[in-house]
Amino acid sequence: MHCRKPMLCAKAEQGQVTDRRAALTLLGGIAALLQAKPSNAAFGEGANIFGKVGNTTGLIPYVGKGFKVNLPSKWTPSAERDVPNVVLRYEDTGDNLNSVVIYKADKKLSSNVADPQSFLKENAYLFGQNVWQGATISEGGFKKNAVSATSLIDSYVDNKDGKPYYKMEVLSRTADGTEGGKHNLISAAVSQGDLYVCKVTIGDKRWVRGANKFGKSIFDTFTVV
Repeated sequence: MHCRKPMLCAKAEQGQVTDRRAALTLLGGIAALLQAKPSNAAFGEGANIFGKVGNTTGLIPYVGKGFKVNLPSKWTPSAERDVPNVVLRYEDTGDNLNSVVIYKADKKLSSNVADPQSFLKENAYLFGQNVWQGATISEGGFKKNAVSATSLIDSYVDNKDGKPYYKMEVLSRTADGTEGGKHNLISAAVSQGDLYVCKVTIGDKRWVRGANKFGKSIFDTFTVV
């Protein structure tokens, strides 16, 4: 390059060198990012330590001794044991009325699990304290001074991998209840001589506002192994 003035020529050459260095730096950065992707995938996704969500259901799998179930990611373990033989209890961090309880007992203790009405009678304690003090005015259409503690809404048998699951939906109105009642989803199955019962409880008001989605997801994914 012919340059009339040495100073102007030196500045032009210096500018070209700077531009080349910037371009090389940019290309190097892109290459580093491309090479980092497999490394991050192997370290983060494979080890699951970055907390990347693999699904959008809001549920996480839980494997217990003798059973499996999916739980809402925002629910937390609870030390409360409101029924005997509890092996798992999780509750909603926003409202602990919403909960799931799994308990097990010898199947001989609940031989009538196939008969929903008999099962509810034998296990009435599952649905809360049924002690009322004072008179009651017509509640939910019931006559004065009378309250229906539990109402069986639905019951059926679902077979999974050759095992029958006895399923029930019960609406309970008990002395310790709130929100006008509690929806209870019951799934019971026998595995290796033990009866496993999964009880999901959702408050009636939250049930109609969308919490039924999580309740039914827990209910549907409960299986014994």
